[in-house]
Amino acid sequence: MQIVFSGHVRERMLQRGINEATVKDILHSPDYVRTSFSGRKIATKKLDKLWHIIFVEKENKIVVISAYFD
Repeated sequence: MQIVFSGHVRERMLQRGINEATVKDILHSPDYVRTSFSGRKIATKKLDKLWHIIFVEKENKIVVISAYFD
């Protein structure tokens, strides 16, 4: 499945020090995934920090919306 990065997530990635390869790793092998009330999904994985990647699946694409850590 193709992974598309929104402009918002690219800004957050720069601010928070995470690269595309790490985001893709989290999406491909998360510790767990949950669905928010809005229908967006949140993939979570413990690396150096507990990372959360917000995304939606549509038309055979994963659109990454944001990235943050605890």
